[in-house]
This record gives sequence, C-alpha cells and structure tokens, in this order.
Amino acid sequence: MSSAGEAMSTTLNDHGAVKVSTQQQKSTKGGWKSAIFIIFVEVAERFSYYGVVGNLITYLTNVLGMPMATAAKNVDIWIGASAILPLFGAFVADSYLG
Repeated sequence: MSSAGEAMSTTLNDHGAVKVSTQQQKSTKGGWKSAIFIIFVEVAERFSYYGVVGNLITYLTNVLGMPMATAAKNVDIWIGASAILPLFGAFVADSYLG
C-alpha cells in the first residue's frame, strides 16, 4: 500500500519480473504559510486577552462602582478560570468525546 504522498508505478524488467517503484510527491499543504497564520492568530488572541483584562478593571470600578480590591479579586478569578477551563475541556474532549 502506498501512503497519500506516494505515487506507485509498476514495470516489467528484462526477466519478466514486476518491478514496483514509489515516488514521493511534494505536499502542497502546511508549511510556513500555515505556521505564520497560526502565530498571527495566537498574537491577536494575546492582545485581545490583555486588552479585556485592562478594560475589565476599569469597567468594574467606574461603571459598576466596585472597590478596587474587589474588582482586582474578580479579575484574578476570571484570569484563573480562563487558564484552568481549557485544561478541563481538553480532558473531557480526550477522555469522552474521542
């Protein structure tokens, strides 16, 4: 059997035996274009994450009128939850969803 990136060809040699040869085909998927896209998406995600953290403190203190200590505590809880929940989601996806 050949894999997805190989092409098989069969020929007969001088003695009538079948000769099977495989040639590697260059993959057209992936590479640096995909890697640069993933890096860009991760950088954008970090910018949005820290932008929300800074604006959340301002919103909690100015609009909702929370004391600074309570607002900081709530933002710390939000940061902790956003760090732990992907681990929980990965466990559930790996163990139960396939």
